[in-house]
Amino acid sequence: MRIRELLKSMVGLTLLVVACSPRIFPEEKIKLRALDADLANFSANFSVDLKDIDTEDYLATDRILYKKGNTFGYFIKNKWICPPDCMIERLLLRHFNYLNGKGSSELYLKIIDLYADFSENIPKVILTVRAELKKDSSRKIRIFHYEKKFNNSEEAVFKAFNEVTTKFLRDLNEWLKK
Repeated sequence: MRIRELLKSMVGLTLLVVACSPRIFPEEKIKLRALDADLANFSANFSVDLKDIDTEDYLATDRILYKKGNTFGYFIKNKWICPPDCMIERLLLRHFNYLNGKGSSELYLKIIDLYADFSENIPKVILTVRAELKKDSSRKIRIFHYEKKFNNSEEAVFKAFNEVTTKFLRDLNEWLKK
């Protein structure tokens, strides 16, 4: 009986010491990042219904993808505020006034690639999106592909992500207006 009480006391004391002691390992700080676009709002004399934005499975996460050689990985100290499809949808709804859900045309997007590629001497960001616009029985499809080189710094990679996103949104707007 005495041993049981002694063990309980030791466990309680251990928990108290661990809870009140300074951390032995430093906490990891994670920066939350968001895709952004330097754009004015787009207007048109027609409406389009944004039906779906999909991604490849490896992009259905808030983790930021990179490639080095033949290997893909995720950044450790940076994350997206939400998965890429969520960020692109927010940007579309913010900047495209004619994506209001009332149009006779339906827009479907699939994000195929969104990553930083460190495989070459000069790294680059890659964005590839498949767009499909359906109206009645007709449809048109386009693959948007962008590469933006950047100097190898943390801020430069996220600036490059925003630049390819801005270019994609401008080109998508022009394509939808044709």
